Amino acid sequence: MKKQIYYGLVIGIICLSLSSCGISKEIRVASINLVEKQKVALEAHKSFHKATIGTLSMYLDAELIRSNKVYADALKNYNKAMLDEIKKIYSNTSTTEVDKKWLKKNPDKKLRVLL
Repeated sequence: MKKQIYYGLVIGIICLSLSSCGISKEIRVASINLVEKQKVALEAHKSFHKATIGTLSMYLDAELIRSNKVYADALKNYNKAMLDEIKKIYSNTSTTEVDKKWLKKNPDKKLRVLL
């Protein structure tokens, strides 16, 4: 029984969609124009989002390059400071050989200077 009702509704919908159903030509033309305008608006919306994403990507790439440069400069400054500290320690005659060996093994650590 349910199958008969279902098939009857499907056949009815198909028949109604194939016939004009009393819709005037002007309404069809207006509906088609509306769909075309919506398609154009959708394309404009897509292009807006693509441009926005492109702009954000360029900005983020520039920030990444800048931050990499800042990191590289900071690393250079750190290395230079450590080399200066090593030179200072080796030039200091009060530094013992044990301290110098420790510094060679641990170049990233500062030697504690006892007064």
